Amino acid sequence: MNILFYCQHVLGVGHYFRSVEICAALDKHSVTLVLGGSTDNLPLPESIKTIHLPCLMMDPEFSALSACEQDSEIETIKSERKELLISLVKSLAPDIFLIELYPFGRKAFSFELAPAIEAARSLSSCTVVSSLRDILVEKKKQAAYEERVIKILNASFDGLLVHSDPSLLPLTKTFNAVDKINIPVMYTGFVARQEQSMVENSVKRQLGLNNKDRLLVASAGSGAVGHNLLEAVINALPHIKTHNIQLVIFAGPYMEKSKYRRLHDCASGQVNIRIHRFTNDFLSYLGAADLSISMAGYNTCMNIMVTNTPALMWPFSQNREQRMRAESLGGPITVLEDHDLHLQPLADAIDRKLTAPHDNVRRVDLNGAENSARWLEQIGGR
Repeated sequence: MNILFYCQHVLGVGHYFRSVEICAALDKHSVTLVLGGSTDNLPLPESIKTIHLPCLMMDPEFSALSACEQDSEIETIKSERKELLISLVKSLAPDIFLIELYPFGRKAFSFELAPAIEAARSLSSCTVVSSLRDILVEKKKQAAYEERVIKILNASFDGLLVHSDPSLLPLTKTFNAVDKINIPVMYTGFVARQEQSMVENSVKRQLGLNNKDRLLVASAGSGAVGHNLLEAVINALPHIKTHNIQLVIFAGPYMEKSKYRRLHDCASGQVNIRIHRFTNDFLSYLGAADLSISMAGYNTCMNIMVTNTPALMWPFSQNREQRMRAESLGGPITVLEDHDLHLQPLADAIDRKLTAPHDNVRRVDLNGAENSARWLEQIGGR
């Protein structure tokens, strides 16, 4: 099959990594991944053909689009993106046009998606599919939002992939109008990266750790938000009662340079702290870690589920998404509240988590990428 996959990440990187995993599972087919967000400092998959639209991002409040390149006119970029995407659809003539999140989100990008979908539907054998994560953020006018989504979905799409385990997080939890969806809906399970290129002992050997050392990995996803969590961990470290703590921080590719420098300043003089932007071997670090401290984005939560690493998670407070995910998944995850980020409460929470009994049983479907590929092969072959 010939597959065109559109992904627009606007603040975090969970959408990007989830899309890459699905593309990797479709390795038997010709896949073109169209990216509309910044990929600076992100690993680009060598085995997947990628095409970059002129970059657009969102501010942290999700209130306005902004150009990644300074001095670029938004309307000019929008016009260029629209023409490029329509041209791609027409020239590639895909068997499947897979679109991440839309129409449940990315309303700000309907200027290019609506005409691109129209172009795809004008082809004789193109199947248009929506790729949707587990949880939708709440809307001020929920009923009007759902009505708009249903209208677009039923009129312009042929299928919906929901990347969740319905036993934990069915779409009905955050979308009331599921019964009005008239196209096939497939729950794929959660999309999680399964490969680990480094084994636990290799990570600890690389870090110079022995069997008595306890490894803490603190991360902030893309780094667009979460700096205060990482700073709190650094400040709490000297107050942890557990001995031989080694802390590795992954600040994220999008963290502002000033905030990244501040982390280094806060850690100055503490020899048991290492700070990095990003690693391709994050799963390996988690597999070796005695504890993970992070926010609760989709990608990070799935990494925790794969490695079953004890985790303290501080959910993004702007909407319900991260808290709902962390609380629903449970297992190795303990949720941190805002007051837990104060120095002594955080140190105490880390000590408790390091000494608590750990359940090694996994109770969640993590085969979302493979299940997505299998379903797409079936619907594309109709």
